[in-house]
Amino acid sequence: MPDTQDVFKQSLEQRTALPRNGLNTPGAITIAGGNTKLEHLTDFASDLQRLYTDAIQRHIDPVLKDHEDVSRHFAKLTQSRDPKEFADFQLELLGMMMETAFVRAETWGALADQVGHRYAELVREVAGDLQVQAATQEVPESGAGKRAAAKVSN
Repeated sequence: MPDTQDVFKQSLEQRTALPRNGLNTPGAITIAGGNTKLEHLTDFASDLQRLYTDAIQRHIDPVLKDHEDVSRHFAKLTQSRDPKEFADFQLELLGMMMETAFVRAETWGALADQVGHRYAELVREVAGDLQVQAATQEVPESGAGKRAAAKVSN
């Protein structure tokens, strides 16, 4: 029987391999050359997928470790009849739960920061492209635009 953690890692690798390799699923939108907005969005989506995959892996690792530790401690507890050992087991269990909660909170807090930074990068990239596009293109004015401009200047 395969290890749960290995199966999980393989599944995550398979899910992230598609965008990394540039492959497209049937029916997926392909990026036409020169469409920088779509390229920025697909890069952003790929980066988000990678960030979330990493966060989920960091989230799962301590949970799996705690599961193993609880099983090992519980086996010791079933062999003992001492109330002090039961109290020690409860304290150890509480400590493991708190440590896991800390790691999980830290993981999701870091993810929120990373997503925020990546979103800011996306906005900067798109804004830069729009500025370049605006500088290189003249916007043709319609008749209504010319009349509005004339009214403002009078």
